[in-house]
Amino acid sequence: RWNTVNRRRIGVVAHAVGGPGGQERSLEDLVLGAAGLGYDVRVLAYSVSAEVSVNAEVTLLKQPAGPFWVRFLMFWFVSTHQMKKYRAEGVPTLTCGGITRVAPNAIWLHFWHEDHLRRTGWVCSRNGSLLRMINQTLSRSLALVAERRVLRSRGIRVWVVSVDMVELVTRKYPPAKVHVVSNPVAAATSQDYWAPDTRRTAFVFIGGEWGRKGLVRVANALSAVAEARETGPFLLTILGPGDQKTLRKIRALPMLDIDHVPWTDRPTEWLRPAHAYVTASKYETFCMAGHEALALGLPVLTTPVHGLANAVASLDHGAVVGRSESELVHGVQAILDRQFEFQAQASRVRAAMHSLYGEKTLQQQREVALHDLAEC
Repeated sequence: RWNTVNRRRIGVVAHAVGGPGGQERSLEDLVLGAAGLGYDVRVLAYSVSAEVSVNAEVTLLKQPAGPFWVRFLMFWFVSTHQMKKYRAEGVPTLTCGGITRVAPNAIWLHFWHEDHLRRTGWVCSRNGSLLRMINQTLSRSLALVAERRVLRSRGIRVWVVSVDMVELVTRKYPPAKVHVVSNPVAAATSQDYWAPDTRRTAFVFIGGEWGRKGLVRVANALSAVAEARETGPFLLTILGPGDQKTLRKIRALPMLDIDHVPWTDRPTEWLRPAHAYVTASKYETFCMAGHEALALGLPVLTTPVHGLANAVASLDHGAVVGRSESELVHGVQAILDRQFEFQAQASRVRAAMHSLYGEKTLQQQREVALHDLAEC
């Protein structure tokens, strides 16, 4: 299948291409999109989806057991041999973050570890057992060191997932050439639409790392607003894994019912009848779930993070507030007070999200970035 004469060749290097996470789905979408545009694609990874294995030439590395930092170190060293083969054959290569010793031609920043540390001041969520904290600290510290090394490479291309990261990356690494290649927002190309439940007031929180994403702060704010309004308990649906200690804490809050769904591949089923998507995250580079909520026409309450905050503010469809519980309370109240306004403009927001993140726009972004990469 591999055409050595074809100059339209690229290599994609990542831990996983295809899978449950937004990053993995984005990488799969890129590989399939590149193949559809006529590129011969090589993939080096621990795991790939069935679709990727059919549409690309895949080299799988054996994944070791153990925490993420073990897998990261193993990939960092073992991928070197294959990356050198790509370089010798003149195959321009894109990596997902700084995950290999050999500098690639381009790096796709789904999560910018250096910016994360600068904005949050910590490398672990401080939520859970001591062993988990140690593992997370080791993982992110290694990723940070590796990322700095790769981004300082001469002539590096940087792909970012949100527009507001372009200036930051260019300022930090002036020689870098930056392209915006957004994550694929599935709901932006679907026929799903926002239809809030009229029987009760409901909110949705999506994602793991509940400490970083401020689940307890969100729950406290919702409880306070529900008590003040005296219209009955609010429903907070939590989609994603987390610890039972946190769940017990927020289940004890007054005027708040909790529905926890540890895993789903169809979040729109819970987003569609809600009154808002809520997050109090310390750091995001895009936030797939928040963008999918906007693509349905659902208003979003968020803190001022990359990607999502810019989308909410530019569309005026939700609220961007500080991370304190008092500010979150004001944000929840503002969203509830503007429900009729949000419903009236939901179709406009859906159309805008389709234009910004629909398949046509993503294909144009991919074409520009892939052409630049192939010319390396």
